[in-house]
Amino acid sequence: MNVSEMPVLELYGPPRKRGQIHGESLRGPIAVAIEAIKREIGGNGDLSPDAYFDEFVGHCLQPPADDARLAAFRAELQGVADGSNQRFVDIAALNLLDEELWYGRNRRMASPEAQRGTEGCGDRCSVIAIREDPDGRTLLAQNLDMSTWTEGLQAVLHVTVEQVGLEYYAFTTAGSVGACGINSLGLALCVNSVPLLNCARDGMPVAAIVREILECTSFESAVRTLTARRHASGQCYTVATRGQIGSFECSASGAVPYRTWGRGDRLVHTNHPLASRDTSIVDAQREAGLAMGLPRFLFQVPRNSLERQTQLEQLFGSNDEVYDSGSVASALASTTDVAFPICRAGSESTRARNVGYTTGSVIWELGGSPVAHVAPGPPDRTAYRTLRFT
Repeated sequence: MNVSEMPVLELYGPPRKRGQIHGESLRGPIAVAIEAIKREIGGNGDLSPDAYFDEFVGHCLQPPADDARLAAFRAELQGVADGSNQRFVDIAALNLLDEELWYGRNRRMASPEAQRGTEGCGDRCSVIAIREDPDGRTLLAQNLDMSTWTEGLQAVLHVTVEQVGLEYYAFTTAGSVGACGINSLGLALCVNSVPLLNCARDGMPVAAIVREILECTSFESAVRTLTARRHASGQCYTVATRGQIGSFECSASGAVPYRTWGRGDRLVHTNHPLASRDTSIVDAQREAGLAMGLPRFLFQVPRNSLERQTQLEQLFGSNDEVYDSGSVASALASTTDVAFPICRAGSESTRARNVGYTTGSVIWELGGSPVAHVAPGPPDRTAYRTLRFT
């Protein structure tokens, strides 16, 4: 997507109204997104896509019904469904792709006839965090690698949360309520899927937690949220404010802090566990799952994640260099390793190798005033758009 074509939606009011504005504004792209995920995921082998979505969404929205945050999340999804004239279940599925990774894996383990040929792209995002100078100016950035069908569906949500007194920008694709973002109080969030970590059917979905973190008013409140929540899916959440960086590998058993090189001023993370050891479910499934021919990344540390982690550690591991926004942007645009690029162009050759596609790249700048830089596509060929809070 050309950066000039990227929609920036102005969302306000209660959650359902925000969702309705979203749905009405992106009705056509949302229909395309739903068709694409039904084609990609299918019915898990033995069901129609509609029947499978009904089943997995019913299983993955299980936290307590009286949870206000979950109720707000569901209300926003209902608003998107109303505005786009789509089924609630289909909109929910767009927002539960991290949960579908483990739900589909567990279902296929229980039912050998429920196979799916696609490898998926749940293991390909790269996060960088840098405290740039002694004054605390901090950069939090990432490439979000998804499937090639997301091209042309990228968007930014500019959300006003009146009851909290803040705004946030969230990068997303049509129909989803946000993958990562930055708020007007100077708190930013990036995420990595870590599918080897244990899941919890009664945990909070990733998309709902992203939304909750972006409404936090301080670094401390964001950390409290991550450590208090029961998490549905394995995910690494990296939170930053000016001068503060915190990264947590979250799973069914809780949140485990992670630091690259044991430092507090610099961090990189890809898609395999580096701190948490909460992998007992996958450990128990590994031998049988691989024998069944299920995707290897669901059971083993993926080589592409290891290789990208190594590249990032080499790029940012020096004690002698001063790193800045130029260093971060250059790393995110890197295609130096052709087999395991940090930036994935979605070309025919990368599709053939199932490398995936860099749907978007973000650099959140946390200095005197928070600034968002968003590229709706691979940053080696897509310009960043700068967004500021008024």
